[in-house]
Amino acid sequence: MQLKHPEYILGILVFALLLFLVSKLKKRKRSGLGFSSKLAVKKLPLIWRIIAFMPKILYLALAGTLLIALAAPFQIENTTETVIIGKIIVPSIDVSGSMSIGLPGGTTKLQVVKKILFDFLRSRSEVDSVGLTAFSGGGDGWGAGVIQYPTLSKELFISSAEKIDQDMFGGSTAIGEGIFMSILALNEGEWNKKLRQESGDPSVELDILRLWSAVNSLEIPEAGLVNAQPRSEDEAMISEIARLSPPETNKHKVIILFSDGDSNTGLDPLKPIWLASRLGIKVYYVEVREQNTSQPEDEFVPVANTPIPEHIKRLREMVRLSGGKFFAGGNYNDVSRFFNEISKLEKNEVAVKTNRNSRESYQNIMFIAAGLLMLLVIFENLFPSN
Repeated sequence: MQLKHPEYILGILVFALLLFLVSKLKKRKRSGLGFSSKLAVKKLPLIWRIIAFMPKILYLALAGTLLIALAAPFQIENTTETVIIGKIIVPSIDVSGSMSIGLPGGTTKLQVVKKILFDFLRSRSEVDSVGLTAFSGGGDGWGAGVIQYPTLSKELFISSAEKIDQDMFGGSTAIGEGIFMSILALNEGEWNKKLRQESGDPSVELDILRLWSAVNSLEIPEAGLVNAQPRSEDEAMISEIARLSPPETNKHKVIILFSDGDSNTGLDPLKPIWLASRLGIKVYYVEVREQNTSQPEDEFVPVANTPIPEHIKRLREMVRLSGGKFFAGGNYNDVSRFFNEISKLEKNEVAVKTNRNSRESYQNIMFIAAGLLMLLVIFENLFPSN
């Protein structure tokens, strides 16, 4: 048991002292019932003294319990519950011109990928939020876009995925733009919310164009990317978004990039993958090369017995640094298997949440005080003072 107002307990001593002084300095006449055996009781000095002092003791006990009740004692009760922490997943899908090529069975590449997406969606828990971005490139815009911000509604995701079509952002392959847009889908809302809270301006928004410029000018020496003229203001922009969404707040966020070829326009994919890693977002990279027979997962052999290209080595390393994994296969059965493996890797976290509740317990003390008052009345009437 704890007290909300422990300072009140000091009053117990002061009040008790006052009662003691009043009982010594002031004699009060009291009337009540008496017994003929009173004289016999007086012959027992110890018992009589106890009876004589009992009202004072009861007064002090009554005052003490009332003051304790005034201090509002309460009890802390801990309850636990099991909570499933959902993932926030954004697949980023290649919709370049090559995705319209037909496959055996009368379907196109993009139709097969949509089915793989829906199968992946069914493998996820109801507590997972799933968004969607798409990229191609070569048009007048970004070369990529957010199709659906993360949502718990699986029906909304399916409806949004049905709307993606090849060449919707141009005919090229802008993989870096797709990853950049996926980062926006995961974090832009949080960035704007925090900026508005800090500034008090409900219309303020993060400068996305400046962020894109900052990412484009990134130096990544370990990946062989060196900017001849790095700009300090762009470095500040990266630091700003890291402040707005520290890595520890993004540990449940995942990007799954799918492409049927290399990036040939827009941002270098290494740069937005580096940014995702800086923010604590995991990136999985799924690539299919149909000129191959099926290759083992996490391997890349574009043509039999040829070395792995340097840009693929750098991609694999950057993906690994983000906590994700690089997959490459030779057909769409491999792609389906890769998505299944990613779903198994990204298991939901089960946490035990402890809830602390306070329950006031002064009522029991009030019952004690009422009992003391009854005893006091009984003693005052059975053994009245002379």
